[in-house]
Amino acid sequence: MALLTGERRAAHYGLIVLPAMTARGYVAWCLAEQGDFPAGSRVGEDAVQLAEAAKHPLSMAAARMFVGVLYRRRGQVHKAIPILEQALALSQTINLPIFFPPTIAALGAAYALAGRATEALPLLEQLREHVATGSRILFYELVLTELSEALVLVGHREEASARARSLLDLSRTHTGCGYQPMPSVSSARLPHVVIPRQSTRPQLTTAKP
Repeated sequence: MALLTGERRAAHYGLIVLPAMTARGYVAWCLAEQGDFPAGSRVGEDAVQLAEAAKHPLSMAAARMFVGVLYRRRGQVHKAIPILEQALALSQTINLPIFFPPTIAALGAAYALAGRATEALPLLEQLREHVATGSRILFYELVLTELSEALVLVGHREEASARARSLLDLSRTHTGCGYQPMPSVSSARLPHVVIPRQSTRPQLTTAKP
């Protein structure tokens, strides 16, 4: 992130979104997952300002998604909802379907957390359709986590349980560290979904000389 300053903040480098925004968006998300919300908010807002200054719609949509997820994680749904609504509207305007599932997932969960089930349910139905296609979904583990939590909040506990178990299966087959905490996040709201006692951390091996 430190390398993408000055004139490099607005450089594309052949990518569809600004790398400087993407770097800041990921850092904001990582800080949110670690519980450092103040630092994450500062980095995330910088990502939004960067995208707006560059007048780059794709980056504007992505930056808002990252910041919206951060606020959703923090439980500040009054901040998460409007920025995620903006992210979804931008994605739809520029026809950027890759960002639909994670944005819809976070927004649906935020609506549900705010007690706005009537608005959450149509988004959850869209999300079900995306997942059912079996096609690649950006931030799939995030999507399943948000979907299972939102389903609990709107009273669909049986389906939420099935989604949480799918997430657990995913954590067993994918060794990336980002997949490992997600089952515990879902099971916190689903106490009847049992998480194995053994660690799900990926086992590191030392390469032989």
